[in-house]
Amino acid sequence: MLKRLAVHVTNYSLGTVLVVIAGLVSFPVFTRAFTLEQYGVMSVISATLLFATVVGKFGMQHSIVRFHAEMRAAKFGETEDQFVTTVVLGLATVGATVAVLWLIASQLIPESWWGHDGVHGLFALTAGLIAIRVADSAFVNLMRAEQRSGWYSVYSVARRYGVLLCTLVAVLLFAPTLVGFFGGTLIAELIATAVLGYLLLRRHDISLGNVSPRLLKAMALFGLPMVAYELGSVALSMGDRYVIQSVMGAAA
Repeated sequence: MLKRLAVHVTNYSLGTVLVVIAGLVSFPVFTRAFTLEQYGVMSVISATLLFATVVGKFGMQHSIVRFHAEMRAAKFGETEDQFVTTVVLGLATVGATVAVLWLIASQLIPESWWGHDGVHGLFALTAGLIAIRVADSAFVNLMRAEQRSGWYSVYSVARRYGVLLCTLVAVLLFAPTLVGFFGGTLIAELIATAVLGYLLLRRHDISLGNVSPRLLKAMALFGLPMVAYELGSVALSMGDRYVIQSVMGAAA
């Protein structure tokens, strides 16, 4: 038991450290590549995407771990195919809905508030990231529920460095703008999520007939309180960006 715990702790810790290093490497590069205003707008858009992604996940990433254990213990009637299908299609539907609603809402906010021309186009470009990140959350939490910490860490590190490489190539070689940054991010995350989804789902029967409304409702009710918790946490750590934006502008 202790040996197994040590293996999981090592896997998760090593993966986290390598992901953090990627952030440290990218920070000085992008601060040099963009103007102060561009970097400020990028920061606000990233924070907004984080808020929208939290809503899109609907707290169900926490439900996955709990209900997977109950499914394995045969505490309810759903099969593993029904569980995986309900998780993937349920989260995909919510994520896509939030992405579309944000796409519409973002176009109604005057560009003058953001202090950056073309921000409507950036939000339209990045709306797809909401759906992608919600789907990715479903996949990685299925790995967590199955206690595949090694593969979880390998994927997290590979995804982070793949996104970093793609954005660096896009910004430094093709489009040294926020379109290049978010375009590169979108392409890299789409590829990573699609590959992981294929590897995880190829052994399951994913169909509408396998969706369990009872399980979906139970998971949503369990995860819903976590949405408020996560939104509060994000607001506490990143909400200052909106205050600075409205009072002092993007460059500040």
